Amino acid sequence: MSNVSFENIHLPAVAHFGLRHYQLRPDQCFRVADHFHLMHELMWFRETTATVAIQGRQFQLRANSLLFVPSLMVHRMDTQAVRQDFFLLQYQAALYADLNLLPQHQPMQLPLVMTLSKPDAERMDQLTSWLAEVEDGPQQLPLKQSLMRTLLLFVAQLQHQHNEANATLSADPPTLSKHNKVLPLLQRLESDLKLQVSLDDAASYCGMSRSHFSRTFKALLGQNFKDYLLKRKISAAVGLLVNSELTIAEIAYQCEFTDSAYFCAKFKQQMGQTPRQFRHGVWQANEFSVAD
Repeated sequence: MSNVSFENIHLPAVAHFGLRHYQLRPDQCFRVADHFHLMHELMWFRETTATVAIQGRQFQLRANSLLFVPSLMVHRMDTQAVRQDFFLLQYQAALYADLNLLPQHQPMQLPLVMTLSKPDAERMDQLTSWLAEVEDGPQQLPLKQSLMRTLLLFVAQLQHQHNEANATLSADPPTLSKHNKVLPLLQRLESDLKLQVSLDDAASYCGMSRSHFSRTFKALLGQNFKDYLLKRKISAAVGLLVNSELTIAEIAYQCEFTDSAYFCAKFKQQMGQTPRQFRHGVWQANEFSVAD
């Protein structure tokens, strides 16, 4: 992945999310090359004309567009020379525990690009604007968390509605049924501490054959089941590299890789550097932020 970079955004201590509001003139159009984040990314566009590509699939953005990109999912963006007004929210998966969000209430590891109806757009604008206006500090934390919980519940609801509507429009009833069977599996996998699940077990859980499950899963997530599991394991490894002092071998074992050499090879393939290099870079960045 030498042509893909990742953004390692450092949040303040104990903070699991960051929100920014951008208002750009037409001459400030920008292009963001292929990259991925260690956090989930949510963007709410009041005004824009842009193209976004997620896992190689292109989507058009316009006013009242909502974009959700799960962690470790490659994407890029090109804006046109028009006024841009948008909110950018990035958050760690640990935020779900802070907000007591059960797996069935969390946005899933599925990208979302949709233009909201007027009532939904007004609600999204109200939530993001209010959240951006709340000042930092321990006294305001309960209000911020309440707003974040409401926002993520709303996004999960929109995501579910969008997936059902798209499946209904583009598929016959049997395919829609398969679509609906895969979504509970994703919710179960996202909440399960076990990082490795066999293709046969996943297909059996969804009531499908191996081949039908594989095709349906790739159509839904834009990646095959094996790659999805690998990203789950890499994501868990990233958390341990950043937040623990475990050795590389211990992290490989905890994340269910066969051995540390295989873990290092797969980590470099996904992240563009070895686990040791990644950890060193994070520690250096944290030292610099403290010094500032």
